[in-house]
Amino acid sequence: MAAQGRRLLAKDKADLMIWGDVDESGTSLHLRFVPAEPEDEDLAGSFGPIVPINLPVNFGPEFADILFAAALAATVPAGDGKALTLRQALPKALEAALPAVQELPRDLTSRERATILVCTGNVAATVARNTGAAEIYRIAAQNYRSGLEIITRDAAPEEWAMIQRNLGMVLQAIAERMADAEILGNSADCYRAALKVLTKAQFPRPWAATQNRLGMVLYRLDLKTGDTELVKHALGAFQAALQVYTRAELPTRWAEVMNNFGQVAQMLGGQLRNVEVLEKAAEACRGALEVRTREETPLLWAATQNNLGSAMFLLGKLSGEALHLEGAAEAFRQAHDLYQTYGAKRMISITEKNLSHVERLLAARAPRGVPKMSWEGEEAKEGEEAKEAAGVGEEKPPPENT
Repeated sequence: MAAQGRRLLAKDKADLMIWGDVDESGTSLHLRFVPAEPEDEDLAGSFGPIVPINLPVNFGPEFADILFAAALAATVPAGDGKALTLRQALPKALEAALPAVQELPRDLTSRERATILVCTGNVAATVARNTGAAEIYRIAAQNYRSGLEIITRDAAPEEWAMIQRNLGMVLQAIAERMADAEILGNSADCYRAALKVLTKAQFPRPWAATQNRLGMVLYRLDLKTGDTELVKHALGAFQAALQVYTRAELPTRWAEVMNNFGQVAQMLGGQLRNVEVLEKAAEACRGALEVRTREETPLLWAATQNNLGSAMFLLGKLSGEALHLEGAAEAFRQAHDLYQTYGAKRMISITEKNLSHVERLLAARAPRGVPKMSWEGEEAKEGEEAKEAAGVGEEKPPPENT
């Protein structure tokens, strides 16, 4: 139905189709949204062809603000002009819809009430994604949780899984802003729950996107807890995502997951002092850099250069080979130069520190090997700070902030 809807939308040069049917009782409309452009499966607040909104048949103006806000949030803009218009209109639409949601008629069915809450959650998540407002993310999370009290896995498994997935993304965004390990854990639980229903065979792209996000959440949980097993599970999640995100079919997504894999693998390799794992981390970063170019995706390219530098630095420390350390220095220099071009002050500072550590180690190398340095633990911490600052795997910021 979504594919057929897009063909009709293309023919009429329209942006959104709302379609559906009436339930068996003849009292409730079951409506779904089909945007002209496919949704990004990795964005919080995505509707997809599964998530509906149920409204009473012959509903009145009391639902107009809710339906209008949901329609705007479900629209995928084609072109920068429409994107800007939507970004400006959505906060006002959400502001108008929230009072209507709080004053829903008492005679609504529990199903109608739940889907309205979930769709309003999608609107809030979209607004929060565009603005970065933590309080709006909290509104979305509250709405999703309220919806999940009614929409159960037994009653509507696929819909339930998509709500769990959206809730996981919202909680991930909140946790990363608050550095809260408990909320990160709740996000991971939501992703695991969604993956019990969203299988690779039936929902390949949402499945892969969820695996990638689960991997990043587990990685950040390890940074908080020091549980090495979490990192191993994170790497397994990235490897799962790469079964769908192939370089041939989805090069941008493939490069993102490869970068994430390299980032996490270099941390595990450093913890285990394992040269083979570190070499795999560096190889993954080099692969990502074949897609993430300085010309087309400069900041993503710099983030991967930073990750490559961290992997090469740890390799040099373990092996004592100057070639690895020189490679690390070159990667950090390239990232630093790019960040200077964009005036990214925090990343400039971090890459300068990383580069200084490499240069100190190169200068301290004796003919018989690398001397033991007292700041080894500090360097591992510095490398993690650099990777975290790269923003890989976080909720996507507004275009002007990327």
